[in-house]
Amino acid sequence: MSHQITFPVRRFSHRCWKRDPHTWCRHIGPGMGLPYGETFFHKPTGRFTDGRIIADYIASALNLPFVNAYLDKSGVSFSQGANFAVAGATAMNNSFLVEKGIGLIKYNVPLSSQLEWFKSHLQSTCGSKCARTLRNSLVVLGEFGGVEYWNAFAGVGNKSEPEVRTYVPLIIDGIKSAIKDVIQLGSTRILVPGVFPFGCLSGYLARFPDTNLDATTVCPNPSQYVNWDGLHLTYEAYHRISDVVINNMLPKFGCCGLGNSSVLSSY
Repeated sequence: MSHQITFPVRRFSHRCWKRDPHTWCRHIGPGMGLPYGETFFHKPTGRFTDGRIIADYIASALNLPFVNAYLDKSGVSFSQGANFAVAGATAMNNSFLVEKGIGLIKYNVPLSSQLEWFKSHLQSTCGSKCARTLRNSLVVLGEFGGVEYWNAFAGVGNKSEPEVRTYVPLIIDGIKSAIKDVIQLGSTRILVPGVFPFGCLSGYLARFPDTNLDATTVCPNPSQYVNWDGLHLTYEAYHRISDVVINNMLPKFGCCGLGNSSVLSSY
């Protein structure tokens, strides 16, 4: 049985649970290929997994289209929202990465830049009515911080744990500042997910001693595993996380009938 949402639901996402949608391809070119995307889309879409990710499952559950990437402006519709996420985006600006010696990411589009895209998009689509638009919207902001920690621990930084711990409050402050900006724009429903337990991912385990260095190869049967390529989750892992988000978290926002479980379709 399908269900229709009777009120406008707009979803604006920044990073969005490692969503990394095809904004990546629009920003730097199609820098990835199969097996990414092989399970659901049957082609690479910029999602760093083999199928759908959480934002896609949310859309499917609410009978809404997948949110288009902001940079994909070739005749696509943003009537149901937009996605500003880019793979590898950081919470902090490049100046922070350089100052801490954890590597300058050439194609980085940090949170501050995504917010500027967001503001520009709002100005061009809703103008003086943006506050009202945002009151009827769900903004997903995150997760952020994982790239900084990866670069510091396992990337070019090779930093110690005590040093990386000093970054945490700075990164949190950066995320808090962005949340305040979104609230000032008129948002009343903002979902801010935290980072995954990255220390369990095979990419981290392979980076440090006494681990299996073959752990970072792409798994041939992703439906049986949590990890996909050493750093990213499989579609099955995202599906299971989505169950929690859709059934336990979204109804608490109390928007557009989400408090009524009958709104949610099978996904």
